[in-house]
Amino acid sequence: MKIRVFRLQPEPGETNSSDWQRSRYIGGALAYARNEDDARTYADAKFSVPAGPQQGPLKELLVSPWLQPDKVACTEIAHVGGAEPSEGTVIETD
Repeated sequence: MKIRVFRLQPEPGETNSSDWQRSRYIGGALAYARNEDDARTYADAKFSVPAGPQQGPLKELLVSPWLQPDKVACTEIAHVGGAEPSEGTVIETD
């Protein structure tokens, strides 16, 4: 299956959600993946801040915004030539 390019972008007005405490980055990204679910998973893996007891009980209940379609839009875009990065590559765009 061909690797596709997905643009992930926080939805306007959603960056104030407490779920963003689970991410070290708030901004746009490109993910190279086979499908949208994989693109979200790769972005989550790159940007997530692990929940742990040292961060308090609330943080353990928060869900990564990268996995939530209502918090982060994910759309396939055309590859713009040049070398194609390998699957799982995630690039910050902001």
